[in-house]
Amino acid sequence: MNTHALRYWIIVVVALSVLSAGCSKVKEWTRQQHKDGDRIDGLQYQDGDRVGVLLPTGNDKYREPALAIMAGIEDARKDSNIKTKIIIEKSRSNVEEQYRSLAAQKPKVIIGPLLPDNVDKVAGKIGLVPTLLLNKTDINGKFYQFALSPKDEAATVAQLFSGVAKNPIVVYPERPGWETRLAKKFESEFKSKFGRTKSTKVRKVKYDDKRRIVPSLQYIKEADAVFLIADADNAPHIYKRLLKKVPENTPIVATSHVTDKKQGSYDPELKDLYFVETPWLLDEKMREAFKGEKTRKYSSGDLARLYAMGIDAYHLGPGVVAGKSPVRLKDGKTGNIELRKGSIKRRLAFGRFKKKGKRVGPVRVRSEKLEEAIR
Repeated sequence: MNTHALRYWIIVVVALSVLSAGCSKVKEWTRQQHKDGDRIDGLQYQDGDRVGVLLPTGNDKYREPALAIMAGIEDARKDSNIKTKIIIEKSRSNVEEQYRSLAAQKPKVIIGPLLPDNVDKVAGKIGLVPTLLLNKTDINGKFYQFALSPKDEAATVAQLFSGVAKNPIVVYPERPGWETRLAKKFESEFKSKFGRTKSTKVRKVKYDDKRRIVPSLQYIKEADAVFLIADADNAPHIYKRLLKKVPENTPIVATSHVTDKKQGSYDPELKDLYFVETPWLLDEKMREAFKGEKTRKYSSGDLARLYAMGIDAYHLGPGVVAGKSPVRLKDGKTGNIELRKGSIKRRLAFGRFKKKGKRVGPVRVRSEKLEEAIR
């Protein structure tokens, strides 16, 4: 399964970011780690609680992603001081029957299923057992949804820029694709937060298959913030051209797709570019503080994002059981999370590229306006 397919069948992640080329006032972002009871407003599991898990570990096509999430759930339990019991059903063809079988074992909470079709099948049949679905559904019901979506990146960048930029531009390809969906999400989120005045408008700048920026020179010269949507192959070329045209110190933030290469193999042309990313992939201190058996295996790549999702899903459980709305998870491995029945908001971390193709993070921009926007 290729990277983009993996991102979209599960609707996988990331997002928060910012700042620009040439900005020197950057400092590593350090977090205070919280144990289980502090994560969900003091709520926690009790010894002996059963946690039901419904994942497609028996499906050859999705086995590896499912195992990554399962590893995160199991390691989160082991890292906790509370002795819960995990009961597992391997979702295959008859997911409704397996959900009923899991519910009959009286778990405190059920985590799953994962695949979109299975989520839709189960969503309309959820009864008394509190359930945390691991994907989004349009079906209404008494459950919570926890999904990792690339659109989260666009939403968080828009949130950050909304308190700062009056002439933001979004840069993406002419051809329709996942980039277009992210551009639309960025525009709609920005408008909803700061687009009430006619003087504030998101301007669109596109590039063609030969990596040439379609004539929009005036927009670029007037830009006070840039959201760059490009993959790892196109990003260095587009970023280099933008640097020559945007005003000095203009914030430039890219999607996590620019990191779709092995660490250390990034193009040096990306130096000083900021990008959205899942905290778990950026924060070495976070990984060191978490005592998971599979941490080393899942420290980079898309499977690492899913491992982090499993950890957060486990810790969200007590809030789901309590029926809280919203359920908040501070300093989660996939970001700061707020769940409501039927919706999810996540705020993620951001990193930057340094010399020789290396990247660092999490980082935070020391700017008064951006600090206010982040808060």
